[in-house]
Amino acid sequence: MRMRLTGALMLAVLFAAPAVRGADDEMPKDDKGLLIRAIAMETAEVTIADVAAKGAANEDVRKLAKKISEDHTKSRDALTQQAKDMKLGIVAGLTKEQRGVVAKLRLMKGNEFDKYFLQHVVDSHTSGEKMYEKWSTSTKDAGLKKMATKYQATAKDHLKKAKELQKQLGE
Repeated sequence: MRMRLTGALMLAVLFAAPAVRGADDEMPKDDKGLLIRAIAMETAEVTIADVAAKGAANEDVRKLAKKISEDHTKSRDALTQQAKDMKLGIVAGLTKEQRGVVAKLRLMKGNEFDKYFLQHVVDSHTSGEKMYEKWSTSTKDAGLKKMATKYQATAKDHLKKAKELQKQLGE
């Protein structure tokens, strides 16, 4: 029974993974699906921000990457605890697209690195902000609503800072 449940949850994560890209028509319809998607997004943001914190040429970009890593680590950990409380199994890992972002960043240097990372932040946080907004209005669970509202604000903050840095760097 446990193996069947774990296998089903692994499939749920795999089927939720394409939605990490953020298309609204692929948005999970229930709290469990949204929770799985949110954990996948948070995990990816931590990994990508950690790479950027080490590789950014611009000090402000490096500071933003560190802040993103710290904030998304807290979010991921809280969401993972919520999944455990809901008896959901979560499989950690990055999608092919997310691994591609990491691979590209590792090949880049200087201003090119910074601009690519900032564009990733703008794209991913635009998607994440929309996801958390939808979740905060659709969930009936007060705890999930509070989390979604909080993480939506965090995504907005990161998005604003990334756009400001893009202007500063001439993008």
